[in-house]
Amino acid sequence: MAEVMKKLPVFLALVLLAFFSGCIEADAGQDGFENENAAQVTGLTNNAFNAVKVNSTQTAETGQEEPSRAEILRGTVAPSKGIVLPVKWNDALVKTVEAGGIDINKYNASLARYGQKLTPEHERLLLEGSDENIVFSPETAFFNLNMLWALGLTNENQVLTHGKISEYENKSGFASTGGWTLGEKPGGELLASAKIIQLTPEQQAIVEEVAANTYRPCCNNATAFPDCNHGMAALALAELMASHGATKEQIFDALLVANSYWFTQTYVNIAAYFEENGKSWNEINSKEVLGQAYSSYKGSIEVKKSLESIPIVDSAGATCAV
Repeated sequence: MAEVMKKLPVFLALVLLAFFSGCIEADAGQDGFENENAAQVTGLTNNAFNAVKVNSTQTAETGQEEPSRAEILRGTVAPSKGIVLPVKWNDALVKTVEAGGIDINKYNASLARYGQKLTPEHERLLLEGSDENIVFSPETAFFNLNMLWALGLTNENQVLTHGKISEYENKSGFASTGGWTLGEKPGGELLASAKIIQLTPEQQAIVEEVAANTYRPCCNNATAFPDCNHGMAALALAELMASHGATKEQIFDALLVANSYWFTQTYVNIAAYFEENGKSWNEINSKEVLGQAYSSYKGSIEVKKSLESIPIVDSAGATCAV
């Protein structure tokens, strides 16, 4: 992941997880993935893994390295060429900026500390919007995470206004709220503060069902309780897709793609687990994999413990702060 992170916008880790409830850093080595189970989601086919070379073997005939098990699995769940989702940003990020959810000056200042700046493409997304589909790849995964985080945090939705997170008096005490420092106001004040994504009652029902059944490996909570950045980002992606008329199955597929690019090692482990049990990654059901048994922190640890061998693809852990 270290090589990937050099290419991505990196934000100063201002907020430590210890200061926020409900989010535990997952085991080391998590940041990427793909679900080819649904053709509606994948705009690009899987390719031979070439982002990281780990534990490769050399053939006597050609002298060239053969891809290791880890490389093959990563190429399956998180192809370096990326995956195109059946959803567009349109003006969602523009509205998030207008609502104060993203302060472009703070964003640029954070990047400048690392000698980086917004790419023209990303700046255009924030200022003008785009009618191009969202793409997940090693180069876009971190940007997508932060943009979806800000969108999910700022957008007014019943999951936030009537769900479990609304029951807490101190709504700034979560990694998903207090951890967002790149808006015009503190994250706790931004929570559900602007109507950005319009949903019909039917679309809202889809979002709530998907959110209740989608976990992430850094926490033991479902997306219906988005107390960390990954949960809030997943909520935003579900909302955005539902507003475009996506089905539950398409949303589950897309969330598995997102989770996998954010937590590559975890989903390589899961792919290895299914492989050892006679089932290929292409055969799995996205909703099943996103459930508590596999995608929660506890579930992902149990999967890891059950593996005959762990196909290591990187060594950096995912965090719940910018």
